[in-house]
Formats: sequence, structure tokens, C-alpha cells
Amino acid sequence: MNSEDSQKPFNNRERRRVAPERRDASLGVSGYTVDEWCALYDLSRSFFYKLRRLGLGPRVMKIGNCTRISPEADEEFRRRVEAETAAGVRDSAMPLDKTGEAE
Repeated sequence: MNSEDSQKPFNNRERRRVAPERRDASLGVSGYTVDEWCALYDLSRSFFYKLRRLGLGPRVMKIGNCTRISPEADEEFRRRVEAETAAGVRDSAMPLDKTGEAE
């Protein structure tokens, strides 16, 4: 490997997503970007938008052209998914139809 190769930027497939630290709503933090939120849960952007289409994703807020997920919306999402999982409502191995029900 020559020095020229070592300075090439990584392409998107090679880049690892680094999850941000959880944000405390009491600190007045503006929220997560879609990419930051996806990195928290190790989800792809396409899966985030699939969850939104199905009405299963977190609440979002639009600020200009930016989409943000507030720490409160993230916490609400996490608690809802944890409760559904504990209650056996959703098995991660089962695909969801458009109503959010297992097919």
C-alpha cells in the first residue's frame, strides 16, 4: 500500500456509523438528526422511513429542511417498543404489514 492509497477517503459502505451519546431532554438539547438516531439503534435510514410510513417510528419535528427527533420522542419510542416486546406484541423475526400487525 503506498502513501497515496492511505489518503483516499472511505466510501459510504466502508464508513462505520458511530452512535452519539444519549441526550438528556432536561438539558434543552435540540434533538437527533435522522442519521444520529439511526446510529443509536443501528438502523438504516431506509428502515427509519419504513417505520415512519407504517406509523411505528418516533415523532419528528421539521426545522426548515432539517428533520429532528427530540430526546422526548426518542424516549417515548424506546419505551413503546420495549413494552410491546415485553408484552409479546411484536416479535422481531415477524415482518410487519402496513398496519403494523404481523403478517
